[in-house]
Amino acid sequence: MSFESAYVFPLSIFLFPGEKTQLHLFEPRYKQLFKLMCEHHIECVVPYVRQNAAKNIGCALKIHKVVEVYEDGRADVIMQCTRLVQLERYDKSANSTLPDSADFTEMGRYTQWKANDELLAEWETLVRFWPKKNGSIKSINISQTLHMFQFLKPSYEEKFRFIAMGDPEKQAQIVLNKIKFQRLLLQQEKNIEKGMFLN
Repeated sequence: MSFESAYVFPLSIFLFPGEKTQLHLFEPRYKQLFKLMCEHHIECVVPYVRQNAAKNIGCALKIHKVVEVYEDGRADVIMQCTRLVQLERYDKSANSTLPDSADFTEMGRYTQWKANDELLAEWETLVRFWPKKNGSIKSINISQTLHMFQFLKPSYEEKFRFIAMGDPEKQAQIVLNKIKFQRLLLQQEKNIEKGMFLN
C-alpha cells in the first residue's frame, strides 16, 4: 500500500469533505505551516484530538481563503476539508518551529454508505415536518448516509465516532435516531406555536 505524506496540525475539530472552518494561526510551527501551504499549494492533515490525545483518523485541509496576515506572521485563514484520512505513521519534528509530519491514506469507504429503506422513509417524514423558514431540505443528497448525517449538524465528537465506527449498519442506526430526535423537536416546536405545551 502506498502512503501520502503531509504536515500535521492536530486539533479538536473534525470536518466532513466540503466543510469549512476559520483558524487563527499563531504558534511558530503553524505560522511556518501556513507559509508552506501557501508557497507549495499543499494540504495539511488534521488528526482529531480527543482527551488531549491525537487519534489516527482526521481530515485533510486546504486553504480556502486568507482572511488576514499580520506583521508577525500570524494569520487568520478559512480552511476547507478535502477528504477524510487515516494516519499510518506520525513523525514528530525535532525543531519546535517546524510542524510534525505524517504518512496517511485516504478513507474512501464513506462514499459507499448507502441509505437503507428505513432511513429513507424516516427522512421523508422529516421533510414533511421541516419548516419552510429553515430553508429547503429536498436538495440534500439522501442517497448516502453521510450526507444525511452531515445535514443534521453533528458535533465534532459525533462526527469522529461516526467515522471511526466503520460499521454501515450501526452508522445508519445513529442517523435514524438523530432524524427521529430532530423530528420530535420540530413537532414540539409546532405544538408550542399552536399553544399546545408538553407536560
